[in-house]
Amino acid sequence: MDYIKDVFIGQIKTDNSDALNEASQLLDSWRAVTDIDVLREHGMKKPLLQSAAVIKKCIDRMHQYMQTLPLYCEHFLTMMCNTVIQYKVSNLIQSKAIAA
Repeated sequence: MDYIKDVFIGQIKTDNSDALNEASQLLDSWRAVTDIDVLREHGMKKPLLQSAAVIKKCIDRMHQYMQTLPLYCEHFLTMMCNTVIQYKVSNLIQSKAIAA
């Protein structure tokens, strides 16, 4: 049994799903983060959405896993791409609901 592939990566997928749900269901997910310390932590100079900060933490965590476990890099890259796509779709749906 490949513990990393079968268990660890599965747990990370669950964690990412939870983060996506958190980012899309936050009442203030469309609020801009302007706290200078938070922006510095994310390497940003301009304000970003609260939900984007949650997703960026996910992406950063997966990037660390890629560096730590290079044999599973492909899995983490796929998860990163899926996370960004799901976040994009979620934002499109929310923006259409707000505009309607």
